[in-house]
Amino acid sequence: MIKTLVVFLIGSYSGSKTVFNLAERMKTKGNEIILVFLKDELCLNNCPTEFADSIYLLKTDLKGEDSSQEVKSIDYSGLLDVLEKSDKVVSWT
Repeated sequence: MIKTLVVFLIGSYSGSKTVFNLAERMKTKGNEIILVFLKDELCLNNCPTEFADSIYLLKTDLKGEDSSQEVKSIDYSGLLDVLEKSDKVVSWT
């Protein structure tokens, strides 16, 4: 089975777990899952992410930022790198 890299771009979170249920189902089918939170840590801190292979938080200014080992901060250039490597992109804003 060929592993597919699926990137989920998450711009907001209203409490619905639909996008995370979809991502988790795709993970159980052998896909590699990357979550990219586009706005802020509030969404990140309230969302189920344990199934993700990688988690990123988009930051427009990375100066002085210290990301945890689980969550990597990326800028717009880093976001483009992630998107270029992906096989599929799911945008959830």
